[in-house]
Amino acid sequence: MSNIFYCDTIEYDSGPHYYLDSCSLCKRPLSKNRDIFMYRGDTPFCSEECRQEQMEIDQEKEFTRNHAKRASSSKKGRREMRQRQEEEVY
Repeated sequence: MSNIFYCDTIEYDSGPHYYLDSCSLCKRPLSKNRDIFMYRGDTPFCSEECRQEQMEIDQEKEFTRNHAKRASSSKKGRREMRQRQEEEVY
């Protein structure tokens, strides 16, 4: 039976790197005696501040992506409407 939280080591030039060895944002080593702040289930951070910063980065990316989709969609809609109007004239 497989554990969903199991993670193999990743080999780097400096040797094996484990999943919870460093903060995902600032890359500081995570201490075994301190809290680890998790985000989205599997992303470790050294502090609440690093986790919050990543959350804000993700929110901005999502906002930008959604805004770009809406802009693209509205341009497509206007183009289709012009084409229909031109077809009705002819």
